[in-house]
Amino acid sequence: MKRKEILAVYHQGPEAVVQLVESLFSRIEKLEARVQQLENQGKKNSKNSHKPPSTDEFYKPKPKSLRQKTNRKPGGQPGHVGYTLERVENPDHIVVHSVTDCSSCGGSLRHVPVLHFDETGMRVEGKRQWLHVASTSQATAYLIHPSRGKKAMETMKILPRFQGTAVHDAWSPYFSYSTKHALCHAHHLRELTAIWEEYGQVWANGMIAFLLFGKEVKEEDAASCAANINHWKAAYARILKRAGGELQRSGLDGPQSEKGKQHPAKNLYDRLNRYIEEVLAFLTNPLVPFDNNQAERDVRMVKIKQKISGTFRSEHGPQTFCRLRGLISTARKQGRNVLQTLECAVTGQSLSFFPE
Repeated sequence: MKRKEILAVYHQGPEAVVQLVESLFSRIEKLEARVQQLENQGKKNSKNSHKPPSTDEFYKPKPKSLRQKTNRKPGGQPGHVGYTLERVENPDHIVVHSVTDCSSCGGSLRHVPVLHFDETGMRVEGKRQWLHVASTSQATAYLIHPSRGKKAMETMKILPRFQGTAVHDAWSPYFSYSTKHALCHAHHLRELTAIWEEYGQVWANGMIAFLLFGKEVKEEDAASCAANINHWKAAYARILKRAGGELQRSGLDGPQSEKGKQHPAKNLYDRLNRYIEEVLAFLTNPLVPFDNNQAERDVRMVKIKQKISGTFRSEHGPQTFCRLRGLISTARKQGRNVLQTLECAVTGQSLSFFPE
């Protein structure tokens, strides 16, 4: 506003001045919130968010090709002289390789006490699909599916029939199944670090100390954690109570925008408050780990494959890759010879990874 416009409002009386100041304050608050949001985006890294280490500073520039784009398809062009092994009409020997039986298909992972789940984006024919993994220290199963949620989980046919404890990162479709759940605290530590560093929420630092102390005590004596679970629950409840008060005092407990979007600190608080049993599962059950690193490690090799090749070029390729990758991963976990395992698979020999 120009000086003349401000004076005109002033001469209209106190009420006009109050309305002007209120409108300016409202605009300032919106701009400050936007600036804070943009600044926080630049502060996030692999240590305080879900961003992968590859996104950390310094940023590596995207490779650029000097070749101009054409309308030609990849591969050999018309007129190119190709050299390949030609198919013979009448071969000397015909051998049929077919898998006739597998005593372990579909059942081994569904009957373990603790199972790790994770999902991550993959490129299939230039479009995003989702790699799902279910794994233990002894076996791995993969599936690539257009859906990240329940449709893929139903197709995989593991979680819907699973009766043990599912370890995951709190992706909401997992909770649609009635099995027991345990949450990954590696994710929580990153989120809590961001809440503490970016917004100065003291309760987040207290929750970090609580989780790390619980991890340390469990590693020394897991039985004592389960025996003293009421003490752990009481300490956890005290931190949540302080968190609720601090969020209220800082004005972060309500909607932060006209659309009703909550503050990241409030979202995390709500999750920790809603899933108390799932958060403390690593203390109550000696078999439940502190994090979901098992599934994340099993995803890593597939992500490396994507970085190299970029995308799958057909719908059939991803499923074949998942079967082979799952077989290789399981063989390695059990100390088996990978080449011999693949040979048994393609020659129809029974693979008894989990003998009765």
